[in-house]
Amino acid sequence: EARIIAIEPNPDLVSIFHENMQINSIENYELITKAAGNASNNLNFLCHPGFSVDATVCAEDDVSFVSEQVTLDKILEDSPDAQAVYIKIDVQGYDYEVIKGGLDFFSRSKNFIVRVEFAPAWLERQGVDLHEFLSYLINNFDVAELKKFAFRGGNLADTFEEKLKISDVHEFINYARQRSSNGSGYTDIIFKPKSLEISQ
Repeated sequence: EARIIAIEPNPDLVSIFHENMQINSIENYELITKAAGNASNNLNFLCHPGFSVDATVCAEDDVSFVSEQVTLDKILEDSPDAQAVYIKIDVQGYDYEVIKGGLDFFSRSKNFIVRVEFAPAWLERQGVDLHEFLSYLINNFDVAELKKFAFRGGNLADTFEEKLKISDVHEFINYARQRSSNGSGYTDIIFKPKSLEISQ
C-alpha cells in the first residue's frame, strides 16, 4: 500500500523508469521530472560518458541538460506528521542541498527515515563543508552508518545502537574516504528523528 514518489531530472531516463515500474507491476507511483534541491532556479547537469544513469550538478560550461528544482518540503507538504516516510537520496554530492530543501518537513514529521550516500569527494566537488554537513545531521537527528545486511538477520534497532557522535565527525570522514584505495570512498548513512523509537 506504499505510495512511491520518484524524482528524476534526466529526461533520457523517464521512459526507462516507467518501463521499470510496469515490469515490476507497480502502479501506485508518481514521477517528478525535476531535480531535488533547495531553490527555485534551474540546475545544470553533466552526464558522464559510458554511464548513462549517472548525472551530476555542474558548472555552466559543462551542460548535458538543464532541470528545474523542487524541494522535499513541496513534495511532502501534504504528508501527515505521523505518516511513515522513507527517503532515499542519491544525488552525487548534492545531498546537503536536498536535505536543506526538506527542513520544514524534518522539523514537523515524527516518523521518517532517510538514507543518504556520504561520499566526501563528491560532496566536496559540490562545495560542501564535510564537518558542517555531518555535524548538522548528528546535532539534529539520530545518525548511523547503514551496514549491508545479510539475507537474514540484522535490523534497524541494532543499527541505531551505534549512533554517530559529534566526537566521531573527523574520524568518520577519514573512514569514508578510505573505503576506496584512491581516497574517493563512500558509505551509506541513515538518519531519523531523535524521538522516533525503532524496535526491530
